[in-house]
Amino acid sequence: MSHSDLISLLSYYLGIIAVLVAFFSVQIEAWSTKVGSLVTAWSPAKRKAETQFKLHQDEEKKNLHSGPPWLAVWVPAGVGGSLLGLGGYALMFRAAADVSREDIALFLLIPAGLLLIVYLVCAIVAIRRGRSRLELLQD
Repeated sequence: MSHSDLISLLSYYLGIIAVLVAFFSVQIEAWSTKVGSLVTAWSPAKRKAETQFKLHQDEEKKNLHSGPPWLAVWVPAGVGGSLLGLGGYALMFRAAADVSREDIALFLLIPAGLLLIVYLVCAIVAIRRGRSRLELLQD
């Protein structure tokens, strides 16, 4: 592989990772928004007065608590890790002698890895915060 082939390959991998992160972060944000709207609409007085309202909110709370978007956390990490592994393999073993391995690692592999790490931390924090907000809801 020449220098330009390797850069285009790893840039393509980085683009795939960025698209996955963007798509799945929207799903996590949608779940967090649903949790926020339930917390905002939570009214102990209205829950005591209206049984139907209470049943609806209890069902919504149960659904949100049992189904946080963990798939949205781990799919980009798994696919991104695989792509970074393939890119690292191409970098170390398939690159031509004129390719600066340090530059490719510095400008492509490390930013992609940092993108995945930051995404994982932010996604896990958002899900834990949403779950703790759901647990605080009382009658």
